[in-house]
Amino acid sequence: MNRNKVLRDWERFMKEHRIGIIDPNVLFPAIENAIRCSDDSMKAGIVELLPEAQSIIDHLESGAPRLTWNELRTLSDEELVARQDRTGDMAGLFNPSQYEVPLMDEILKLMDGRPNFFLDIGCGAGHRSNFIAAKRLALKCLGIDLSELAVAKALRFAEHFRSGVEFMKASCTQLPLDDGHVDFVLMADVLPWVMEWQKAIAEIGRVLKPDGKLLLVYNFMPDSRMQIPPADAITALNQAGITSERFDMPTLNAVFIRGRRRWNN
Repeated sequence: MNRNKVLRDWERFMKEHRIGIIDPNVLFPAIENAIRCSDDSMKAGIVELLPEAQSIIDHLESGAPRLTWNELRTLSDEELVARQDRTGDMAGLFNPSQYEVPLMDEILKLMDGRPNFFLDIGCGAGHRSNFIAAKRLALKCLGIDLSELAVAKALRFAEHFRSGVEFMKASCTQLPLDDGHVDFVLMADVLPWVMEWQKAIAEIGRVLKPDGKLLLVYNFMPDSRMQIPPADAITALNQAGITSERFDMPTLNAVFIRGRRRWNN
């Protein structure tokens, strides 16, 4: 595998297909402007480009108040994601991260070959999974997300690219997989949104094969839903049978943890 070529292809892929990913900086001002101007043709154009926008338009036109951030924090994971799908209260669900290229580079280094089973937890629009599958970097890819909207969008990407990736709605605290089934787990930009995040980590330890690998990435921000110090995440990983270490990426303000499933707990 020529890693440099794969990374160039990934960078080009993200640039070419960014229009297929919800960008809240563009989408929501456009919707609000269409509603303010009572421009039905503009609204129809937005929905034609992005069918998922219809529920957001309906919600905004209803005049229902948006929940405050503190109110959103009190919702269960399922309630939070369902509300996002319906109202857009947490815009940015499918927006690519600032660290996509260095993240893909780390994935490729950790793979060190072609894993049999690649699991993308909190896959969003499935851009990473679809790319990995399309490039035949893993024999099988599965993406899961609690958002029906995300899974629908990921499946459309998969159909477009004929990548063969499977996507399903599922919770990271109850993975629909047998024990010791997965070679590589990616969990990026998800953990601080999970109320029972320790349970999610335990599930990763359960489904990983012995010597299976994990790449965990998340932002540790004051306004995150769950405050998870990196040391706490590493402790939980160790309890789940995963030996891990934190590493830094220059100029990127996020927590990066790589791990490997031990043969014995």
